[in-house]
Amino acid sequence: STLDRSSAASDVYKRQLLREAEHLSVAEPSDEWQARTKERLNGLDAQIDQLAQQVATRRQREFEDTDAEYLHDTIEDHVAELELLAQERVPQLRTRAETAAQLAIESAGVAAAWGESRAVAGRDAPYGGLDLIPQSGLVPLGLDSLSGLLEFALQGSGVVPERGADGALLLDADSALVFVLVPGGVASLGAQPVDEEDTNYDPKTRENEYPVRQVRLDPFLLCKHEVGHAQWDRLAEGLGVYHQCASFEGKQGYEVKPVARITWVDADKLCRANGMDLPTESQWEHAYRAGTDTPWWVGRDPNGMRGFEELRGLGKFRGRTSIYDLRPNPFGFFHMGGNVQEWCADPMVDTQWEARPGDGLRTGVVDGDQRAVRGGAYSVPAIYARSAKRDTSSALDQKNILGVRPAIRLRTSR
Repeated sequence: STLDRSSAASDVYKRQLLREAEHLSVAEPSDEWQARTKERLNGLDAQIDQLAQQVATRRQREFEDTDAEYLHDTIEDHVAELELLAQERVPQLRTRAETAAQLAIESAGVAAAWGESRAVAGRDAPYGGLDLIPQSGLVPLGLDSLSGLLEFALQGSGVVPERGADGALLLDADSALVFVLVPGGVASLGAQPVDEEDTNYDPKTRENEYPVRQVRLDPFLLCKHEVGHAQWDRLAEGLGVYHQCASFEGKQGYEVKPVARITWVDADKLCRANGMDLPTESQWEHAYRAGTDTPWWVGRDPNGMRGFEELRGLGKFRGRTSIYDLRPNPFGFFHMGGNVQEWCADPMVDTQWEARPGDGLRTGVVDGDQRAVRGGAYSVPAIYARSAKRDTSSALDQKNILGVRPAIRLRTSR
């Protein structure tokens, strides 16, 4: 019944929070963490009590026919769920709709900035005359001084950041998601262990990374950073999607740590509800390589990633670190090879796959609910952060090394 399922979910969540609290390794749970946890648990208990009262009120009839009783009780469960939806979820979703409408009005104020970005995309390399039309919900931030690529902030995900005197973005827990406009073209994806002088040579190539394939990609937008806790909380309001990262919520600075322990299903739902997508494997690898064809984007020596990627063996172990820490790759992306692994849109097609022109989404024989995962993580060595390295996980898995970096499909004049 609905009541039984709600009680079971509450018990599981309580046990999860208690386990997380017991394993806090840096500090005891803060007062803020304890208050927030208590508020969550009280909310769950209140919902269970409310459902119990509604069900008990309705279940006053007795049935001789057990089939009729089952159907009656099932319908009552659904009615209770609908009433809870109307009381709890609909007001939240209505607030999101009102916010979206306000953002549409505010978008009119960024027309001049869009004019500048359109001029750059149509005139300068590396976009090669791209006819860039204004994208609803995005605020142009101009060119990044290091990558030379255009960047944009997602309205509604936080405060639109400004650039400091050196041209770098000033970012904190309140900042909006920032997206990089990645140039399109023919991308060489995968690796080969045969010819050291040929493209994408990697002696550690695995079977599902071979052979090297040429995939035509349209320009697309990819998040400059992994999604942080505070950003996830803002984007997830009213959606009924969750992350299980209570152990970091009690530590100072958790707001800018990458969210993890999220299922592919919830990550995909959050992205779609906010006008985003999960990146395809092809898009992800293209952005990570950033024009390189070596085993790691820094070259053939993984030690060159020190200072760029949070991986085991490249310095003092810190666990998950701030999404803004360290230095970016040549396209301006932070932590693509480390910190946490990242969900991709594709079902995991192991070897015999075809890539869809445009976004490179892979199709072929799929192993159940397995979804593609890319990048390394703070707890693994650099061998797992190779440019062509592919990984997989069930769409319902929640792992403490698996997070999300959204993409946005670029709308064109076509």
